[in-house]
Amino acid sequence: MITKFNLLSNSPEEILNYVDGDYSGFNTKEDAIDEIDYLINSDFPNGLKNIPNTVILYRVLLLDDELDLDEQNLGIHFTSYPKMDRGFLEKIGIWDNWYPDESTLYLLECETNKKNINIEETISNRVSYPREEEFTTYYDAKIKIINKSIIHKEDIKIL
Repeated sequence: MITKFNLLSNSPEEILNYVDGDYSGFNTKEDAIDEIDYLINSDFPNGLKNIPNTVILYRVLLLDDELDLDEQNLGIHFTSYPKMDRGFLEKIGIWDNWYPDESTLYLLECETNKKNINIEETISNRVSYPREEEFTTYYDAKIKIINKSIIHKEDIKIL
């Protein structure tokens, strides 16, 4: 029986079934299985192997006012790379909702313990939304902002 504690020691096929078998982000089940295989056999920051005890993750937030930033509740969706290209911002639903006169885009560099990464949800999200390099944390995870920067729309590259 698969449990959260031994999830990564199973085959990619078993893991896919455990995370509800949803592979909607891929054309075929085989593609999803290949993604899981890559994820469980690749080192951090690309995959789930050899995650250091202290993890640096990134969060993108579009805020109307900096005062809206709740440092105690940053959300659960993070990425392992600080990439800021238009394709990524479109994929996560920010680009079309970003009006620089009305809102500001922040890139948060955050630090947390690897125990705060929800492996099950990370795999499920990676299969549903491939190539976002997302790491999903637990809702009650302790996450510390170590750097906050403002991203300007005119500086975003089109990829």
